[in-house]
Amino acid sequence: MDSTEEGDRGAAGISVDELHKFFENQALQTRKLRRFLYRKVGLTRQRKVLDAGCGTGVITSELSEAAGGAVVGVDRKNELIEFAMRSFPGVDFITADCGSLPFQSDSFDLVVSHFFLMWADNPHEVTREFFRILKPGGIFVACAEPDYGGRVEHPENPEFSDALRSSLEVKGADTRIGRKLGSILEAAGLGSEVGISSNLIAGGELLREYEANRLLYKHDLRAVLDKTSTDRILRIERAQIERGKILTVPIFWAVGRKPV
Repeated sequence: MDSTEEGDRGAAGISVDELHKFFENQALQTRKLRRFLYRKVGLTRQRKVLDAGCGTGVITSELSEAAGGAVVGVDRKNELIEFAMRSFPGVDFITADCGSLPFQSDSFDLVVSHFFLMWADNPHEVTREFFRILKPGGIFVACAEPDYGGRVEHPENPEFSDALRSSLEVKGADTRIGRKLGSILEAAGLGSEVGISSNLIAGGELLREYEANRLLYKHDLRAVLDKTSTDRILRIERAQIERGKILTVPIFWAVGRKPV
């Protein structure tokens, strides 16, 4: 999930190049939602923007092309920041923990995150930090946070969906973070407007997504299953997709503003 502090997920066995491809695919899936949110928060007017938990810089690069001023990407995994710096040389990137950012208070107009809070050790802590660095009237927008508790598929493959959710939780993810966004932002003093985007994926689109993520699925499932079970479950999933499976997972978004 794109702008995660990816070390929490464990990158052993998955190259940064593969993670970057995964982030690119995620960004493609939520592109329409981000465009809506960028218009909503007036991205083109924002003079100083932070991409929190920027990963390999996919969203940061996009922000730098559209924002009205300087954009900085932050992630605590140095190997991801190094990749981002090589891939997007015209964009500023910093290795830092979003729970303790190296920026002055009241210094940013906009903070953006994308599939980040689900991986944060303490979402309340990082949103309080976003509150600190935002200028009065500044905005935080959580562009996309999933809620696997609302996953709907037909036909069902509960072995796959349960194992995938368990593997994410083993590595530190909150797989129901979406429904909590409003209360997290409210507790940080940001207020909140919360919405849900839920796209139905099927046919060739779902097959392309499966193939794009297959190596990461295999890696993640091996955190909770043996190789034989992993391979069997993935074969079932692909066969269901080829026969016309449909899938949707609710993606929550939230916008909060620091009081003037």
